[in-house]
Amino acid sequence: MQAKGAGVLTYGGAVISIPLILLFILLAVIIPVSEGVLTYGGAAIIGIPLIWFLDSIGLHATVAIAGLSLLWPLGDGLPPTALIGRLSVMVSDYKDSYWTFLKNTWVPWLVITIVGILMVIFSARLEFLVRWSM
Repeated sequence: MQAKGAGVLTYGGAVISIPLILLFILLAVIIPVSEGVLTYGGAAIIGIPLIWFLDSIGLHATVAIAGLSLLWPLGDGLPPTALIGRLSVMVSDYKDSYWTFLKNTWVPWLVITIVGILMVIFSARLEFLVRWSM
């Protein structure tokens, strides 16, 4: 009989085998792209094993999840789905193309990405933000 869940183990092995600094850099790309492609499945498929790994190396899971939760919604503006992004353009009566809208939002996108990644990297030091809930 074959063991089930081998994909998760393979994924976990891949995450553990890359240098930590590379993992943090790739979060800026992998997290939003996974949300753009998988819509709301990215957090379940990538997030759970990622949080287990980050927790196992001493980072605070709750703060790391908060940081990642800043990154995943960015993918809702990316094609092919772009659900929230296109809805935002329709509701706000934005007159230019959707690509122009994306180009105009690069500064907030960059700020949100940097804050989210820094929250993951320094989650052990930011534990005081959630200490009251324990």
